Amino acid sequence: MPERCSRKVLVTFLVAAVVCMKDDVDIVIGPETAPPPENPGRGGAGAALARRTGLNPKTLDRLRALVAEGPGDGLTAHLVAERLAVQQRTARRILKRLERAGVAVPTGWRQEGQTGRPPIVYRVHL
Repeated sequence: MPERCSRKVLVTFLVAAVVCMKDDVDIVIGPETAPPPENPGRGGAGAALARRTGLNPKTLDRLRALVAEGPGDGLTAHLVAERLAVQQRTARRILKRLERAGVAVPTGWRQEGQTGRPPIVYRVHL
């Protein structure tokens, strides 16, 4: 006969989600208490920004590297999509989330002689 365990185990799940609505409106749903930092060696600011934007901390690290090595005149969705290997729509959403978090500011449009949507240039401070 199997032995019964007399101890009870309390399991806590932290749930977070990002709901993507029409017109590139994103709602970040998270727990009331902040989860522990994933990498204790890093500052809490990166984890807080990841939670606030709903972006993966590794994606933010890649964006930091892109900002550091990228062109001085700002980032476009095309450049972000190319460097992160994502679709341009995804890159626009990433930049829009950063804008809502207050770390990206649209500075204007870049006219490159192409047809279609003119690319918005963002100044990103990560």
